[in-house]
Amino acid sequence: MAGGKIGGLHLAGAFAASMIGAGFASGQEHLQFFVKFGHQGWWGIGTAGLLLAVCGGLFLLIAHEHRTVSHRELLKAVCADGTVTTLFDIVLSATMLTSISVMMAGGGALVAHAFGVSPLVGATLLGAAAAIVVGLGLEHMLNVNSILTIALASLISWVTLKVGLGSAEPILSVTGIPSAPRASWVPESWLYASLLYVSYNLTFAFSFFGALGKEIRTRTDAWSGGVAGGVLLTLLGAGVCVSVSATVGLGQVGEMPMLLAAGAAGPIVAALYTFLIWAAMLTTAIAALFALTRRVASRVRVGSPYIAPLIVGVAAPLSGAGFGKLVGTAYPLTGYVGAGCIVLTLVHWVTGLSRRGVTRRPR
Repeated sequence: MAGGKIGGLHLAGAFAASMIGAGFASGQEHLQFFVKFGHQGWWGIGTAGLLLAVCGGLFLLIAHEHRTVSHRELLKAVCADGTVTTLFDIVLSATMLTSISVMMAGGGALVAHAFGVSPLVGATLLGAAAAIVVGLGLEHMLNVNSILTIALASLISWVTLKVGLGSAEPILSVTGIPSAPRASWVPESWLYASLLYVSYNLTFAFSFFGALGKEIRTRTDAWSGGVAGGVLLTLLGAGVCVSVSATVGLGQVGEMPMLLAAGAAGPIVAALYTFLIWAAMLTTAIAALFALTRRVASRVRVGSPYIAPLIVGVAAPLSGAGFGKLVGTAYPLTGYVGAGCIVLTLVHWVTGLSRRGVTRRPR
């Protein structure tokens, strides 16, 4: 990052950090969206990865061009209709709040699993930590998220090599999940499931990228950061699927299937992964809280250090619904209602190309 502006590498890290949260690092969302489809899950991963990389680059490019500071400004840039903009503004704000609740629920479930205490303890600790990091400011927030993302990516890769690729179980060959969450709105088609996966992740990214637009250095940084972040997420997601597939094939699922996979790699790896799953939840909670804080700050004259704790307090009650249930319901619902934001963005980009011509290149 130079002169207070965000470059491509920081953007790629921020993109990955915003999505490697409770569902991703725990393996729960990959279990529900990809692994349960067996070999067809690979088609789902490939489809989702391509769309994440391309759309991630487009989102950041449009945010940079319009110098946005919140998702509402990005919505105004892609939609001229004030009513639609207001509607999606409400939807995206609710999405950020729900995401914070999901991360807190995941933190509570993890701490309860590791230490046998009330889930409320872990949820409170995670919410408080996110509020503190957001209060430190943008540069510190990005640095914290980048460090945690690098550590988590390294450990996911190790677990994949040690457990997933070393397992006697065929990779992504599972035909059913022994203990799949009952309350799940994930489609029973690998294609629709992968599209929904992309939709809810990009709906979340839309808000986060809208908050970063003004800070991006160049068009090239915007595009390369989005694409690189999407590729990184795809590779790590494939590793998670391989590892989760190995544990599910042995009849093990639970709320944290990746933690079971890490346990198969040894107690030290399991202990490290327990901490890093919590850290992954924290990075996503930070991104969601940052985006929502920026949105609220644009309407009220109160500093971020004061807004962030209030938002965490509002998000706390929903976290008591339970982690697995929230992943199976809140994530798909976000994808369904947020698909319109993605369509608006793609339409804006296509019409923009037709107006300017496709010969213009990033500088």
